[in-house]
Amino acid sequence: MNESEMVIATVVTRTAAGVTIRLDGENEALQKRYKVISNGVTLAAGNRVLAVKMSGTYIVIGKIT
Repeated sequence: MNESEMVIATVVTRTAAGVTIRLDGENEALQKRYKVISNGVTLAAGNRVLAVKMSGTYIVIGKIT
C-alpha cells in the first residue's frame, strides 16, 4: 500500500501545464510542474496550497484561504 503525505506549499509559478511549488521550510522551489485538482479556484504565484504526495509526486488539492 502506498502511503501519502500532506504538505503545505507556496505556488511559485503557474502555467497550463501545472504549478511549481516551494514546500514549507524549503528555500528553493521544486523543479517539476505538478497537477492541480480543479476546484473552481484559479491559483497564482504566492498562493498557499495543500498538496498530497503520492507515488513519488505531488498533487495540489486546494488553496488555503
